[in-house]
Amino acid sequence: TMEEYDFVHGSWRTLPAVFPRRYVKGTSVAVQSQGLVYHFANFAYGQGNTNAVFAFDPETLAWERLPVATALPGPMPYDTVAFAAEETDLYVIGGYSGSNQDGVHKYDTVARAWSQVASFPDGGVIWGSAVGWGGKVIHTGGVPNSARKTWAYDPPTDTWTHIADVPASLDQHDRGRAAVIGDTMYWSNGKVVHSLDLAQTPGGEWESVGGVSIGATGYPGFAAAYGRLYVLGSAGAGLHRHYPGGTKQGRGKRPWEEDEEAIQAEEGAASRPEA
Repeated sequence: TMEEYDFVHGSWRTLPAVFPRRYVKGTSVAVQSQGLVYHFANFAYGQGNTNAVFAFDPETLAWERLPVATALPGPMPYDTVAFAAEETDLYVIGGYSGSNQDGVHKYDTVARAWSQVASFPDGGVIWGSAVGWGGKVIHTGGVPNSARKTWAYDPPTDTWTHIADVPASLDQHDRGRAAVIGDTMYWSNGKVVHSLDLAQTPGGEWESVGGVSIGATGYPGFAAAYGRLYVLGSAGAGLHRHYPGGTKQGRGKRPWEEDEEAIQAEEGAASRPEA
C-alpha cells in the first residue's frame, strides 16, 4: 500500500494506488519540479535483487515502470543502495550483489536513459544515505570503511570530494535516512538525529540534534517538509516531528513529539503552503 500524510489535519490515508506487490524493499525520492515520486525497488519475492525503477504520479495515482537497465551503464540488480535525486536526475550509489559495490549510476528522467558516473571513492558501500543539494549529491555513512565520512559528488566535473568526518562520539552512520532543510543535511536512524551545515563544508562537522524514542531499529521513514523533520518508525511507532531551527514564532528548539492533534490545533488549515 501507499500512504499519504496530511500536514493540515495530522492524519494518514491510504491511496488507491497499487504498487507491484512482489517488490518488497526499496527507496523513494521526490522530484518536485516534475511532481513525481521515484522508487528504486531493489528486492522482489521470487526474484531476489532487482534494479526496477518506478514513477508515481500523485495527480493520477498511477505507477509507471521505467526502462530497466539490463546492462551497463545502468545499475545491476543491487540491494541496500543509496538513492537520491538532484534536479531531474536520479542517482543509485553502491549496493550489494555478492559483494559491496562502488558503482554510481545516473538516470536522466527527461531523456529516460542511464549512464555510469565516477565510482564511489571509498570502495564498495552499502547502507549509505544520499540527498541532492546545491547541484551536488551528498552521501554519508554506510559500511564498511565509509561509515564515518561524508562525500559530495559534483555532476559537471564528475568528481567526488570528501567534505566532512563523522565524529567518533556519534553513532555509526549506517542504516539511516537523510533529508535536507535549506543548507542543512539531517540524518536519522530512528533513534538519533545528526545535522551538518553543508554551506560550511568542507571542514564542517556533524552535530547531534537529539534522540527520538520511537522504537525504530534502522532505515526509518525520514523526510523534510515545510521546515520540519518527520520520522516514521517501525512496529507501529508512529510519526514524530521536530522544529530544527525553532518555530516561525521564534521559539527555540523543541523536543520530538507525537504529530497528531498538535498539528491541527497549532497550525490550522491556513498554514499549509499552496502546491
